[in-house]
Amino acid sequence: MSTCNTSTLNPYIPSNAMPWNEMRVKHLYRRIAFSLSPAQMKAALARNPQELIEEIIVEAVNKPVAEDPGWGYLKRADLLEFDVPEDAPANRNYMKSLIYNNFYSGSLRDRLFLFWTNHFVAGYAKPHIPYLFNQMVMRQRNAIGNLKTFVREMGMNPLMHWYLNGNTNVAGAPNENFARELYELFTLGVDNGYTENDIMETARALTGWTNHNNFGPEFLFNSAQFDSGDKTIFGRTGNWGYDDVIDILFEERGSQVAQNICRKIYRDFVSYDNINENIVGVLAQTLVRNNYELAPVFRLLLKSEHFFDEAAIGGQIKAPIDLVLGFQNEMNTNYDPANVPTQDKRASDIAGYYLEQDVDEPPNVAGWTGDENWINSVTLPERWMRMEHIAIYQRWDARDYKSSEYEPFIELVHELFDPTETDYEKVAIGIMDFFLTKPLSDPDDYLDGIATFKSNVPNAYYNDGTWDLNYATVGEQVYNLIVKTILYLPEYQIK
Repeated sequence: MSTCNTSTLNPYIPSNAMPWNEMRVKHLYRRIAFSLSPAQMKAALARNPQELIEEIIVEAVNKPVAEDPGWGYLKRADLLEFDVPEDAPANRNYMKSLIYNNFYSGSLRDRLFLFWTNHFVAGYAKPHIPYLFNQMVMRQRNAIGNLKTFVREMGMNPLMHWYLNGNTNVAGAPNENFARELYELFTLGVDNGYTENDIMETARALTGWTNHNNFGPEFLFNSAQFDSGDKTIFGRTGNWGYDDVIDILFEERGSQVAQNICRKIYRDFVSYDNINENIVGVLAQTLVRNNYELAPVFRLLLKSEHFFDEAAIGGQIKAPIDLVLGFQNEMNTNYDPANVPTQDKRASDIAGYYLEQDVDEPPNVAGWTGDENWINSVTLPERWMRMEHIAIYQRWDARDYKSSEYEPFIELVHELFDPTETDYEKVAIGIMDFFLTKPLSDPDDYLDGIATFKSNVPNAYYNDGTWDLNYATVGEQVYNLIVKTILYLPEYQIK
């Protein structure tokens, strides 16, 4: 979808050719977070982009992990003392609500949480809710931390351990499942720098972690089930165990790990299809040179001309979570704390159940394929319908929390324009542009939206000064423009 991006990784300095404008602000927040409200857009426009991005990265690095709800690290027997029965659906719904509520914050850390969820895939394999909590905290803690540490902790996470059969990996009968995915999907990439013998020997080195602590948050090492013979991994021979495997992997194949991870970062944050391998190579070198710390890589990429080049803007299909949460953040949906759980469940249900991106359970160990794979003749009409439902929910909630069911839409347009604005065409085009990543290429493409926005108000009112953004029908006009035109534009599906 995108064109060739030849810009460098030199720092982005606004210029006439590459101004710091609404388009680039929206691009930034739709890639590093889940879009933004009009107020956030205005605040970002007033900032120096280098300083703003540095602040975003520092916030991501320092953001605390979720607090223990009281049962996050309990064993099965202890969990029964709490009013959260182990098999209750409410447990999983609670976890999804916790995850989604973080997504409203506009945090790079939580965008990276989703990125790593789709990289270190571990589905909801066992009905023990602390597993999900542990997995969430582990991803939060490492999302923009040290990649080697992340890989090490990921392999000892209870949910991952069960998902990839680590608990059945014993001396004499090694299970290769985790060893294979460690190289093929999690670090090196398919058929890149390892052999079948490396996988078999690694599986032997990972034996012994089979003593499950009563469905609790940890696995215990059982030396009786560990293969203590010599193993040869990447040409090195010894009585290797789990920590040795991770050390050898990064010592012998670190540059290949970095190249594979940085290519995935590039695809997610810059371009899914048109990958600039030279840029990926520099990012990989940066990762290795900084001892696998991730923050320097994102600091280099997100502050660069390459990231802000127009070729990188609007070149990706929105994933369902982007679609749903992006709209809610643009509408500043999170306007009443008492309604947050309801909003989170709606977002989770629509993105997960109806649009097939369940935040805690990718479809398989390879994750969601993404981009154009989100769109087909079945999913596109479903996306239209479900997004219209999200807009309708704005009205339903407003009946309880606002003075008018259209008040969220009035607030939106009043944040975008002076309430005394009388130019309806300017307003309609401005609203459309706010929800789109790039302005429509043909001015005539705006005409349907202008007509929709203008309808139900006598023409004379636009000419005699009767109509402005305080007029009684404005909220309904904005709502109609969104649900009848904007949500159905092909351009609305991209970020």
